[in-house]
Amino acid sequence: MLSVGARRKHRLPVRGSVNRAFVELEKPVVLRRNIGVFKAMNIVVGCTIGGGIFISPKGILVNSGSVGMAMIVWGICGVITVLGALSYIELGTTIQRCGGDYAYIKEAFGPVLAFLRLWTQMIIIRPGVIAVLSRTAAKYCVKPFFQYCEPPDLPVNLLAATIIVLLTFVNCFRLSWATKVQDVCAVGKVAGLGLIIFAGILEVWFGKGTLENFTFDGPPLDARKLSQALYIGMFAYAGWFYLNTVTEEIHKPEKTMPRAMIVGEVVVMTMYLLTIFAYHIVMSADDVLGSSAVAVTFATRAMGSLYWTVPIAVLVSCVGVANGVFLATSRVMYAGARDGTLPSILKTLHVDKCTPMPAIILLCPISLAMLAVSDVSKIITFLSSVRWLFIGMSALAIPWLRYKQPYLHRPIVYPVWIPIVFATCCAAMVTMSGYSSPVAMATGLGITATGLPVYWLVRVQKPAWIQNCIDKMTVKLQLLLQCVEEQYEDEDANKSELARAIDHSLIPTEKRRYNNGHKYAMTAL
Repeated sequence: MLSVGARRKHRLPVRGSVNRAFVELEKPVVLRRNIGVFKAMNIVVGCTIGGGIFISPKGILVNSGSVGMAMIVWGICGVITVLGALSYIELGTTIQRCGGDYAYIKEAFGPVLAFLRLWTQMIIIRPGVIAVLSRTAAKYCVKPFFQYCEPPDLPVNLLAATIIVLLTFVNCFRLSWATKVQDVCAVGKVAGLGLIIFAGILEVWFGKGTLENFTFDGPPLDARKLSQALYIGMFAYAGWFYLNTVTEEIHKPEKTMPRAMIVGEVVVMTMYLLTIFAYHIVMSADDVLGSSAVAVTFATRAMGSLYWTVPIAVLVSCVGVANGVFLATSRVMYAGARDGTLPSILKTLHVDKCTPMPAIILLCPISLAMLAVSDVSKIITFLSSVRWLFIGMSALAIPWLRYKQPYLHRPIVYPVWIPIVFATCCAAMVTMSGYSSPVAMATGLGITATGLPVYWLVRVQKPAWIQNCIDKMTVKLQLLLQCVEEQYEDEDANKSELARAIDHSLIPTEKRRYNNGHKYAMTAL
């Protein structure tokens, strides 16, 4: 691992009567805390609002049985999501490391389960999501040129590949570029939903719409279908946890994360409920169930000449979520490499841009390869229940760490019933998924288990010839990409939270403990 030139120099102009035109200031190569409240909130909103609310909200309706029950399901899913967001706020402010679920599971339950979570995210889930979203955005781009037929696969895949490459460049070049793309896409999504909501209000105002569709008339409630409706609703609300993957780049996370997460989730929940309300003002339950793209059907009926804004909103939504997945997944891979579970080249940063460029570049070919997989959406569906299993496990890390490390510094502490209730909801979703689709559940667990031999190879066995090849490749790639290992501003920053807490006398001497519960010897201090 190269460390030469790890401290980059900035040339800044000097004012006054100094003869030198510039002075040189040294700054360490580290992840910069440049994400404020607004940008953090846009990450939450931009990664949560995807194409689902525009294209296919009928999944909840068909399983809930009536419009009134569907509205209740949307509300319940929003409340569960808020509980999850509060849990992740406490986790993110307590364990202020990038990686999200991976970092929390590793801290609480060990490296094996954490690697399995990292493995499924890096190899299948996140690249597959990027491929699906890029393909959807590309399809909406080329659709105007094929009005009377489905667009062929070749131009769609080529444009999708172009979107993936462009997002790779944006995320490599600078964090501010990636967050600006996220800002624009988040604002575009909210504006698109705002137009739909405004059109629905106008329909009621001018007497064209009706409130008669909001009834509970329908078939008797089926517990199995209702559970499936809740599962689909939680999938529509998913994405808020991406903010925790960039914790090390958030400015004052103990203040920024709660503001961004809570406000962002309230905005998403409000926009979702009002959008579903607007849909059913214009469209009956049968109309929604018979439409392949609910928002487009709504736009042709209620928005007149502005109907074209909805396909653009869908396109912006897909690009925004794909950009957010790039931003989050590269940080997860960076965290895994920093812990030694992935090749060391992935834990390096560009000397000038301070972005995890190798991790971002690696994500690009994996996502491009997913474009060639015809059933990538089905594979992602297989792993959805496994994802909620790991998310619930992360929430359970809160009560477990309170018991295991009671004197760990926690800037924000919420009532312990919040993560327990959220983890219970996650467990219920996993159980319902296994009950309704046992084959899909078993397939997802089998795909996840493929990470066990990989972990044994890279962490337990560690063949010398593989390590030598990785070391040689790492040096060559560092020289090629101009990347170095992260450099801390001071020696204390490289210590764990527990070590820093001890050094700063945050823990009483008689109550200092190792992670496994044993007391520190006074002579060791």
